[in-house]
Amino acid sequence: MAERRNLLVLEVNAIGTAWLRIDMLAAPAQPPLRDAFRRYVDERINYYRHVADLEAREAIAARVAALQKQI
Repeated sequence: MAERRNLLVLEVNAIGTAWLRIDMLAAPAQPPLRDAFRRYVDERINYYRHVADLEAREAIAARVAALQKQI
């Protein structure tokens, strides 16, 4: 349980860092990237909400992977 919590904390910290680094991009590039990043985070949250549902989890993981490639 503690290891899972630590992994979640690491993921949240990485997301926060990535969000702040979007500020380093040119202003016109920021809004579409922030939108994709929001969708990515929403899907990560959705994944954890459905962690016990293997079928839903696999579909969500596919969407997360697609968003990672887009970002």
